[in-house]
Amino acid sequence: MSRNFLKTIAQVGLPAILSLALLWYAVRGLSAREFWSALQTISPGLLVLMLVFPFFSMVLRAWRWYLLLAPVRALPFRTVFAFTNIGFMANNLLPAHAGEVVKPFLLARKTETSVVATFATVFLERLWDMAVMIGVMLWVILAVPLPTELKWAGGVMGGAGILLMISMFFLSGENSPVLRALLRVFRFLPANWHDRLGKMLETFLAGVRSLRRGRAILLTGLLTLMIWGGLVANIAILLDGFPGSPARGGETVVAAAAVLVVLVFAIALPTSPGYFGVTQAAFWIVLQQFGYNQTVAVGCSIVFNLTQYLTITGLGLFYLVKEGFGWRQLVGASHAGEPLKTGNEGT
Repeated sequence: MSRNFLKTIAQVGLPAILSLALLWYAVRGLSAREFWSALQTISPGLLVLMLVFPFFSMVLRAWRWYLLLAPVRALPFRTVFAFTNIGFMANNLLPAHAGEVVKPFLLARKTETSVVATFATVFLERLWDMAVMIGVMLWVILAVPLPTELKWAGGVMGGAGILLMISMFFLSGENSPVLRALLRVFRFLPANWHDRLGKMLETFLAGVRSLRRGRAILLTGLLTLMIWGGLVANIAILLDGFPGSPARGGETVVAAAAVLVVLVFAIALPTSPGYFGVTQAAFWIVLQQFGYNQTVAVGCSIVFNLTQYLTITGLGLFYLVKEGFGWRQLVGASHAGEPLKTGNEGT
């Protein structure tokens, strides 16, 4: 077997099998007649709202990235918004969460910004997400009797996220003594390698320098809360408005938060692009604990999945073309920017 064939199996075949297995788990025993009847009676207004929610989520995510990019380079908000959508669209169309690589590489190419520093801002986005999700997860753990394994996994991830943010804070200062100490550890490397490592680390840390700006920290934290709070509201409104869904008042918000926590863990699995299958399984695993029937759980998961997918993919494709890129550049960027030879790869 060729290396490319094995790579294709690993990136496409196995995730597809896992996605199908999770989808089968979610729909096994589902009454097709009840399911289609529920889908046909969904309020058009609810569907429109579900399609609009992802747009505002992208606005908030772009605003946050705009703030994180400021110490690296001041860019127009419309540019940051465009590449935010392109990155999330790549997650929907390409395997292995490719958008996390596509977004910084294509932005760096378009704006001639440092690839390494831009990637650092994406890394910082994930740290902020992890920090807020720790809070949501603690709230859910207190409100819902989740499995012990999930609590342990959440605790480990939460602790790791806090340690990383503290480490980045101390490393991100100008002439950081922690960075100097770290470079001394690698003195055994040849001089040119050591110098390149030092420059790369300094460039990367320039991308997390927003941790040293008090106003930026407060606003970034607020935006992150709004992003994840908006997702909880999105799921809660869908649960309340889906045909046949029981009225549960405040418990609906807790159920929505629990779905989101499990979904965040679940999408880390190597599944197919778009998170189909894994989303349905996450909704069903959680919502049956709250007394929702399978028709409502799977139906809500389908509506949530499709509306997120359609809005984000549509926006991403629009901006991909508008910014002068095509499918070839998108795929190339997902492979660590192979076709992006722009002269600033090492900075």
